[in-house]
Amino acid sequence: MKLKKILKFFAIGIISLSLLAVVLSMGLNFFINQKLPSIINEKNDTEYNFNYDHIDFSVFKNTLSVHSIELSPKDLDLNPKKLHLKAKIETIEFTGVDFYELLKNKNLDAFTIHLNKPNITIYKNKIKDSLKTEKKSSLPSSIDIDKITLVNANLKVVNASADTLFNEVYNLNAKIDVLKMGQYIESKSLPFTYSNYEFSVDSVFTRLNESQYLKANEIKINPSNFDMTNFRLLPLQNSKTFKNSTSKSQLAIYVPKLNLKGTDWGIEKDNFYLNISQINIDSVQFGILDKNKKQPKIENTSTITKDKNSLIPFKLDVNELNIKKSSFNSMNTFDVQNVNINIKGISNRINEKLHIKEFTLNKPHIIQVEKKSDKTKKNANSIHLNDRLEIDLLKINDASYTLKDKSGSKNKITIQKFNLALNNIKVNGKTLNNKIPFNYENPILKTGKIHYDTGEFYNVYTNGIEIKNQIISISNFELKPKLSRQAFNSRLKYGNDLFNVNIAHIDLKDFHWGFDTKDVFFLKLREVVLNKVNADIYRNAAIPNKAGLNKLYSQKLRDLNFGLDIQKVKIVNSTLIYEEETAKSLAPGILTFNKFNANIQNIYSGYGRKSGPKTIIEVNTNFMETAKVGVNWTFEILNKTDTFNIRGTVLNLPAEAMNPFIKPYMKISATGTIDEIDFNFNGNNNIASGTFSMNYDHLKMSIFKEDGEKKRKFLSSLANLAIKKNTHGKDVSHETKSVERIKNKGFFSFLWLNLKQGLKQTLL
Repeated sequence: MKLKKILKFFAIGIISLSLLAVVLSMGLNFFINQKLPSIINEKNDTEYNFNYDHIDFSVFKNTLSVHSIELSPKDLDLNPKKLHLKAKIETIEFTGVDFYELLKNKNLDAFTIHLNKPNITIYKNKIKDSLKTEKKSSLPSSIDIDKITLVNANLKVVNASADTLFNEVYNLNAKIDVLKMGQYIESKSLPFTYSNYEFSVDSVFTRLNESQYLKANEIKINPSNFDMTNFRLLPLQNSKTFKNSTSKSQLAIYVPKLNLKGTDWGIEKDNFYLNISQINIDSVQFGILDKNKKQPKIENTSTITKDKNSLIPFKLDVNELNIKKSSFNSMNTFDVQNVNINIKGISNRINEKLHIKEFTLNKPHIIQVEKKSDKTKKNANSIHLNDRLEIDLLKINDASYTLKDKSGSKNKITIQKFNLALNNIKVNGKTLNNKIPFNYENPILKTGKIHYDTGEFYNVYTNGIEIKNQIISISNFELKPKLSRQAFNSRLKYGNDLFNVNIAHIDLKDFHWGFDTKDVFFLKLREVVLNKVNADIYRNAAIPNKAGLNKLYSQKLRDLNFGLDIQKVKIVNSTLIYEEETAKSLAPGILTFNKFNANIQNIYSGYGRKSGPKTIIEVNTNFMETAKVGVNWTFEILNKTDTFNIRGTVLNLPAEAMNPFIKPYMKISATGTIDEIDFNFNGNNNIASGTFSMNYDHLKMSIFKEDGEKKRKFLSSLANLAIKKNTHGKDVSHETKSVERIKNKGFFSFLWLNLKQGLKQTLL
């Protein structure tokens, strides 16, 4: 009986409470929907109108739903220093809210908050408020929500008149699990915690400045992955507006697909950090657009100091970055196609350094267009950088390179294939102010065939260049004329040599190059070795030399406006052929030097020097394939009188060996034997003299008619009467008369005048 009474009272209690809850729920719903709007309107002293269609409240389900919410500013011009917004939200639904805790202790605890189809428009400030005001926290004491969901949200940022779009996020969907925040962490850099999140966006738009905007299509984000499709950075202006703007150039970037794996981020000691296991980019198309219009002149300043910057303003660690089949174009002057990029071990520490273990570019096809000369003076910029960039290894694999002329229609340099590696690259505030903005060590380069179009007269070819251990090796170097000799001569206003050169191998040992403290280029080499040089040099002496001074080699080196220092040059096992003709010659006269070997010491420029050693040139060769020739030539580069000494010996020269030169060139032939010639000349830029000795036997001359075939017997007899036929086994030595230099001709012409003077004094 007692049990029945207890059950009866319990049932009555339950029913009473249920009825009370129903009545309370109906009463609250009536109050909320009928009375609350008028109370809100009456008590609303904010800058916004707040309206909604209706509210559903359920005591049983512990849910609260607000429908068709509208929030709008009462007056957009109310305070131009503040942001204003308009918002429409289809539904906001709360479940599991502890209203007692919220009202009493200002703690928001809820199971879920769901926002459906919010559309928010933010009106950007007309005036930036430069005054910072202290704001009291409007946060509850704590917030603890198991799940927040956002469905089909749209967000826009526009100007005050709503005719310019700055930012737009379309169809944003989000889920955040176990969100916790409160006043006790409000002052921290990241004033909330979470257990999981997911975001997805259909499209994003951001206006960066007056000339650029970025867009992206689908974006998906969760704690371990980031995916984005069709990222574009594009010009905001059309071509006409761009030309009339102050912008000098614009960027154009297209990334079809971006994926970040293994992401982890947060705040550590009040600093943001980001860790990424792998970044994969499907491809990148990168372009810089130029308006191709002269810019206004900039006042020249001695120093412009840029603000100190960090390369990346947060802690970053990325294990690997992959970019496939990418392209880069800079104002149609520098174009890179089909490059695959792999970067390993990216580590950034704020204001310390950005470190990369390995940076690899695979199979880039590089096309560069020669820049047109820019006569505008550039400002001297002093760049400061808080941190530094270090790359342990930079590699470029299987690359090709083409340099085009200024018109972009003709190739000047082509490199079919090359591989490059640079070690220990360092960039910092100091290096950025140098001509080469980085330091590096141990360069390694290997190329395929190279072609260089020098311009009107020559092509240069080589089978390849290799750089390793501070040695540059060049294989099969060729300097080839573009024109026939006749065509070459027809284009000359003044006399010049035509070269045809092949060098089997070139070694440049212990090379160092760069720019000095005045940004002037320098090149230093311990040794240059030219192996198997085959050079043919042709000149038409009928074409007059240019009036004025033809500098001697000492002055040419002295007047170089950059630092050059070559300790030694070797020419090994080579052949030099010199051909010269006149208007009356039947064919070019030919001088041949084979088995040519030379040692040259101390080749340097006068730039920055007050003293320097003598330049010494030692040559041993066969002359006209028979005679042995040895020459020692010295000069002082820094001596402004251009003093020199040249001495040499010619042994066992059959006179007939000279006929390939003197017969077509001078219509003279010779017989007999020249046992020895010794000469020693001292000179300067104006005059030379010295000693000349000769030992010869049975020397006889023949003079020919204009056709070069019929002999002029009478003139030949007179010539042979005038010539001393032999020296009877003795050296005949003479102090040569002084010879004046013809200033518009070169050194070897001057040497020939001295040799001719010695021959004249000996033979006649």
